[in-house]
Amino acid sequence: MCAYHISAPAASTIQFSVNFVGYAGKNDSLCFNQCLYGFLSIKGLVSSWKPQGMRVCCPAQYNKLMTTTSNLLVIQPSNIFYYTDFSVQYKIA
Repeated sequence: MCAYHISAPAASTIQFSVNFVGYAGKNDSLCFNQCLYGFLSIKGLVSSWKPQGMRVCCPAQYNKLMTTTSNLLVIQPSNIFYYTDFSVQYKIA
């Protein structure tokens, strides 16, 4: 399982939005039963760094501008059957 660490300079934050999560080009293919079969985990929105981040898997969650609480954003796709494609846009805030 891969994890992507995006870091900004010290004392900066990262603004980002999730544009797509799914597989085979379908943006709602993982939107089922609380993201049971696959999701994109986002860590960096709270300062506690809990082991499990926010899960994104449904179109209603896409294209919402969010900002990290620190200079680190961790993105980790997960899927128990196939694979998870995703698209995230970000910038240093």
